[in-house]
Amino acid sequence: MDLLCLNAGLGHEARRSFRMLRKCLFYFAWLAVAGPAVADDATLCYRETGDVAIAACTRAINSGSPRPSINYFNRGNAHRDKGDPDSAIADYTEAIRIDPSYVRAYYGRGSAYRDKSDDDRAIAEFTEAIRLDPKDAYPHNGRRNAYNDKGDNDRALAAFTEAIRLDPKFASPYNGRGNVYRDRGEPERAIAEYSEAIRIDPKFARAYYGRGSAYRDKGDNDHAIADYTEAIRLDPKYAFPHNGRGNAYRDKGDLDRAIADYSEAMRLDPKFAPPYNGRGNVYRDRGDIDRAIADYTEAIRLDPKDALTYNNRGNVYRNRGDINRAIADYTEAIRSDPGFAYAYVNRGLACEKLADVARARADFNIGLGLPQKPTNGLRKRQGNDLPHCLRRRLQPQHPRNLALLQTLLLPLRRC
Repeated sequence: MDLLCLNAGLGHEARRSFRMLRKCLFYFAWLAVAGPAVADDATLCYRETGDVAIAACTRAINSGSPRPSINYFNRGNAHRDKGDPDSAIADYTEAIRIDPSYVRAYYGRGSAYRDKSDDDRAIAEFTEAIRLDPKDAYPHNGRRNAYNDKGDNDRALAAFTEAIRLDPKFASPYNGRGNVYRDRGEPERAIAEYSEAIRIDPKFARAYYGRGSAYRDKGDNDHAIADYTEAIRLDPKYAFPHNGRGNAYRDKGDLDRAIADYSEAMRLDPKFAPPYNGRGNVYRDRGDIDRAIADYTEAIRLDPKDALTYNNRGNVYRNRGDINRAIADYTEAIRSDPGFAYAYVNRGLACEKLADVARARADFNIGLGLPQKPTNGLRKRQGNDLPHCLRRRLQPQHPRNLALLQTLLLPLRRC
């Protein structure tokens, strides 16, 4: 019974609120007097997933249940698990219409809006859930995730910390706080948070994935691969650690294993753009330019706002002499992320190849004046000193470019 109440949206407040406990007891009393088929449908609605759950919830709703809000909520969960946030939002909305104080329905609707990348609406839903029950850690955690999606790391960190205060044994906000520290370029603090999440919940695959990514940020690919592998063992259908392990294998020069992991990530989630970018990088490393461009192009189709993939495809075009296409890709990367310093510098190098020195100078000045932060997966270990990184990369192959770059760097005092 406790588990059904928890899934019905009551969580920890069920232990703290007589009002919520009364609602659960009323529901079970109804099940006791209802016909066996109705009770079975309500149970299946809660216990099952996917189409089986949706069908059972629909039968339970149509049976005239005195508490249809729970069945709408659980059907919303099933729709969301299937990747159908619009249907989920419709069901959560009906649950809220029936019971305007249904905290977890607001939480579910906020999570579905977040699935649609509508973070402002998600934050509004989580905030309403918090207003209704300030002691429920789940909407605090959800709001933090939405703040983090919007790049508001300070608010995200505060929301995660509040969720931990409300429930120190809730692993998810530790994982979220690790994500914030990772976004800030603090892998050691991130690792500590992920490790605490794993201590609380040793089967938390996403915490292993996060910690593996933090280890990779530090350049510790062996520990990264170990954590990614454990995440895959715990959740074999989870595409992210396959992509992460592919990145780590590529860092180690094990390109065959990298391709295998990227390809498996694509199989598990064909709409997941990063493994296409990663595999494109491997093909580029091997000199298979046509395959590299094909993978970059598919990554861009799946995620048209990914500045890093535009930059990578621009590099391939530039290296094979297709300068106009390279400039177009760098320009799109800058449009997607105006703070992406590498894209400005790369566009400057492309313009310099066309002898457009004025435009090259302008791009170099912009690029070298921006903070060299990790952008869209660009790791600090690749060099957060952009001028030094460019010198090391350009000197053997592009002495004329290097001379121009050194001239531009002098007034900026970046050397």
